[in-house]
Amino acid sequence: MPQYSREQILDLYRALPEELKDAIGSESTINTIEEVSTQHNLNNEQHSALVDNLGYVILGLLPPYEFKQALEDAGIEKSVAEKIDKTIHRFVFYPVRKNLNVLYEITLQPPAPGAANPQSQPQKRGPIRKDSYRESVE
Repeated sequence: MPQYSREQILDLYRALPEELKDAIGSESTINTIEEVSTQHNLNNEQHSALVDNLGYVILGLLPPYEFKQALEDAGIEKSVAEKIDKTIHRFVFYPVRKNLNVLYEITLQPPAPGAANPQSQPQKRGPIRKDSYRESVE
């Protein structure tokens, strides 16, 4: 991930909708980050990577569907990154999904119960195929 200057980050922050600004520093977001860090025994470097990448998603610099990979790139074990990704999507990204959808022009899906990972990646549709079980309509 490229490094951004403090001024670049502040410019992006100032341009955010209020709901996203509130999400960055909300008590709920801070509590979620702290709980995740404690639960998964993240070291200082991993905790910082979690905070930075969460901020990058909200600022429009890192698409939500790349969040898990960014955590893995920061040295967080894949299975732990998946659990963190699921929690952050559910408690931080999903509540502000409308603004994130506009920011990234994607659709964040609600987390499926018991799913390993929320459906946050853009949905791609394949070619329409003829269904041999359906009768034609004339």
